[in-house]
Amino acid sequence: MSETAACFNPLEFEFFYEMQSEFDREIEGHNFRLMCFPINDQRQKVQSISYEILPHTWLSEGCDSFGNLYVYGRADGRHDSFTVRVHGIVETGRSCFEAYEDGLSDLFHHFTPATAPGDFAAAYFREIVPAGCNLRLCGRQNPGFSQVYAPKGCAGIQVQGCRLKQAQTLRQGLQEDSAPEKVRKIREKDSSCTGTEQDIPQTAGKQDDYETALYFMRRIHEDFSYQKGVSDTNTTSEQTFERRAGVCQDFAHVLITLCRMVGIPARYAAGILEGEGETHAWAEILSDGKWYGLDPTNNCAVDGRYIKFSQGRDCRDCLVNRGIYFNLARETQKIHVYAGTRK
Repeated sequence: MSETAACFNPLEFEFFYEMQSEFDREIEGHNFRLMCFPINDQRQKVQSISYEILPHTWLSEGCDSFGNLYVYGRADGRHDSFTVRVHGIVETGRSCFEAYEDGLSDLFHHFTPATAPGDFAAAYFREIVPAGCNLRLCGRQNPGFSQVYAPKGCAGIQVQGCRLKQAQTLRQGLQEDSAPEKVRKIREKDSSCTGTEQDIPQTAGKQDDYETALYFMRRIHEDFSYQKGVSDTNTTSEQTFERRAGVCQDFAHVLITLCRMVGIPARYAAGILEGEGETHAWAEILSDGKWYGLDPTNNCAVDGRYIKFSQGRDCRDCLVNRGIYFNLARETQKIHVYAGTRK
């Protein structure tokens, strides 16, 4: 059985995405860039795609440096509403990882304004990493940060970072070169990790980046509450560490921050999840040359139920709608998505 087949069975998903923006007065000269289109990678393949954007004067398509597809254009005439509809069919679950090929891993080591840690991030790190644990903060982005915030009992800074190990029950039978097998076994034994000190043995190594990130994901799911209305696209991970509440965007940022603090490359991913509702966000971490998706909102590894639209350093690289227009108008926006397997 192939490595990919051992991980997931491919699924064919049909999805619908609709964004409706209303303005309290007419606008004009509306320039926009939209990023709500599935990308092709090792985990998913776009079978068909169509979209409708109203109003528009002209449209064009492009691809950014992260591999994200977008449509940009302009609507010259006066209008008080703006509608985007996307329909497509995507084959998902082709693999549970994406091989590292783009040469951008160093970019995902570095903090951004949205993911930079501060006092609240450091306090949470000390809370979930017991004193004396072999996990150390990574000093590659900012050596002073590691010296100030290192948990008591840690024996200094190691640039590559030591790693947490996951519970012994999750590690039994896992081979260093069987990452897809890890995903399946972890999902089967998901309840075995309590997120407490006994889950963190005192030995660690580079091959354990996935287990480290998995531990962080589970702690975020346990310690943070899902609350709408307490954040927006400008909310930073440090603010979320302080309030311990937010939505999927915020939890993805928190996981990214924790991973980068210990030297694990991490990136933001946006898209949709099987079912009906709104767009979704999660994090992806680089381990053994492969990108794996982890969803702290739902406490699970990303699988064939997810369709990815975009990826980047943080949510600012993945904004669905970005643009500018003339007139001082207040905008309200509604988004509705649906994704389900084809019959």
